[in-house]
Formats: sequence, structure tokens, C-alpha cells
Amino acid sequence: MQDDPIRHIFFPYADDRSRAVADSHRRFVYYTTAETAFRILKNREIWMRNTATMNDYLEVEHGFECLNAAYKSESGKLFRQAVDTHYPDLTNEVVTDFNSWLPGLRGETYITCVSEHLDSEDQNGRLSMWRAYGGNAGIALVLKPAVMFLENDSLGISANPVAYFSQSDVELEFQRIAARVRENATEVLALGRERASMILLNMFRSAALCTKHPGFSEELEWRVVANPLMFRSSVLTQSVEVIHGIPQIVQKINLTNRPEDGLLGLELSEILDRVIIGPCAYSDVVRKALYQLLVACNVAEPEHRLYMSDIPLRSTT
Repeated sequence: MQDDPIRHIFFPYADDRSRAVADSHRRFVYYTTAETAFRILKNREIWMRNTATMNDYLEVEHGFECLNAAYKSESGKLFRQAVDTHYPDLTNEVVTDFNSWLPGLRGETYITCVSEHLDSEDQNGRLSMWRAYGGNAGIALVLKPAVMFLENDSLGISANPVAYFSQSDVELEFQRIAARVRENATEVLALGRERASMILLNMFRSAALCTKHPGFSEELEWRVVANPLMFRSSVLTQSVEVIHGIPQIVQKINLTNRPEDGLLGLELSEILDRVIIGPCAYSDVVRKALYQLLVACNVAEPEHRLYMSDIPLRSTT
């Protein structure tokens, strides 16, 4: 993983998590129902849902509240002083810009969530995730790490580690950023005012959307985020779908390479490491169906990619 001075200065938590994942070659995993996994493999696409429809919508609000309170604290003042020393009144300008984007951030942000996958979970997966997302027939799609670190301007989506922060944690993060702004004055000044403004706007956006209550920390979540109002994308298509009886707009990530845009490494045959079949009543039936889907996706050695979790989890329905 290449050093990124911007991420080091303005996104210290994300920089730390990204380095830790890259250094350990840790994979990622998407826990879902067998029905959704079937759709992903058959259609070569992953859906991103509006934050207002997600089961952790209140956690998105948690991020906004922590950011707002921490920015107004003494730690926020240190951050403002550090930035404004180089670019007078820039923080006020960015806050005004951010506030103007708030309705769009709340109403037009789409997210899909994955978790860091531990080597010890290769056979059985993670019990808490089966309980939360598996339903009566759960599937875990384990992904190779490279797909989460793709960089291309035409993507229009970003992958960010979730920070399991309280307000005081966000205040400490403001202190870290202020210190790094002071320590890296040459790099900060080299950005220029316009680019520095965009970086700060993205910093606030990421803090608001990817901060979650510390009680969820065992999920080791990363959020893949898109906002068509702010960033255009060559890999997203939009459609209206019915999910759990609710018609809604979704953004679909097309899992196909686009050489004309320089986008490679998106095919399921390239990104899929393994599939874990969670506790369910029809595991053999599900396994046979998944095998056929993996063959159709040109996944090499599909018989060696399928694993049956033997966690004795009973259905609650």
C-alpha cells in the first residue's frame, strides 16, 4: 500500500486502519441472506441502499452529532486554528459548504457494508454477524483485499473504515489532525486553497457517515459510500427496487471490468476468495446452487471456494 500524505494528515484513523489491513493482508466479508447472495452472483452487482432505509440509520445520525459537538469543543478550536493559520477563514467556508450539503448527504447517500474477515473465521464465519444479517439462510462472501483499495477517479465511490467513536474520541481525532497539520506545513501549503477545501469537506463527510457507536466495534465494519449528487460514477447504475415491501431507489455497483475507464479488478472471478454457507435447514441445496453460480461467474476451482459453517445456530422464527 502506497504512502498517502493527505490521508496521513487529514484522515489519521482511516490511515491507521488501512495500513493495518494492508500489512496483515486481511480480507473483507459481506454477510447477507442466501437470496441476496444469489442476486449478487447471478447479476454481477451489489446494491447500495439509501442511508434512510438502513437498519443502522440512527448510527449515521450518531456520526453527525459527534462531529458537530466535537467541532465546537476546544479540540475543534485547535483544529480550526491549525488550518486557518495556512488558509485564513477556510474552516468557516468549509463548514458553510458542508451545511449546504447536509440535506443531500442525508437524503442522497448510498451505502453498502462489509467487515474485516479474520483468518480464524474461514470455516465458520462470525456468529454475531450470522445473527444480525444471515436470516434463516445466511451467506458470507469473502473478498480479496485489493478490491477495497481500488483508486480511480471514475469510480465515484469510496471505501472507509468505520470509526467506533464517542464524541470524546472525535475530539481526540481533531487534536491528532491539528498536530499533523502543524507538523506538515509544507505539504499542507502545497495543496492550495481549493484542494484543501475539498479535502476538509471530504473529511467532514467521512466523519459524519462512517462514525458508529463503540458498542458495535466487534463488527469491524467498512462502508462503501456513494453520493451521486457529489460524485459521478462509471460503475453505478440506478434503479427502483422493492426491498422488504418498500419501493426505493438503489445504486448498483456493476462487478465488471471497464478497461476503457482504466477500471480492472472488479470481476467476481478476481475478487471472490471464498463463500461460507451459514447455518440453515437446506445447506446442501444451497451449496449445489452456489456451485453452479460460481461456475457461471468463471470462478476458478469453485468446489474449493465453498465452505459449510457448522455453528449450531437455531432459527428464531
